[in-house]
Amino acid sequence: MAFPGEVGLQLLLSPLNSNIVVRTACCSVGIVIPVYSTFKAIENKDQIAQQRWLLYWAAYGSFSLAEVFADKILSWFPLYHHMKFAFLVWLQLPAIVHAPSTPIPVEASS
Repeated sequence: MAFPGEVGLQLLLSPLNSNIVVRTACCSVGIVIPVYSTFKAIENKDQIAQQRWLLYWAAYGSFSLAEVFADKILSWFPLYHHMKFAFLVWLQLPAIVHAPSTPIPVEASS
């Protein structure tokens, strides 16, 4: 008998017949955690965190809009939603979110 966590992980990682599970996980990870973090940044009046989450929401909204129109094409790519889920989890990592916000100096070419 499998543990419930193992069953959920098998459903999430199984490429066959699990598209609805992975799509739901993508929406949950892409919305729930950032909403909480955005409210936390607003309550703490942290301008840097607010700017980062505003950038996240702009990027997430843009990609979501593009995904609506490209859904028929993207459905042909195997494991697309699995890769999207992994990318969204990666974006949520504290090392990525709390990276230094100083711009990288660019030398002017002569």
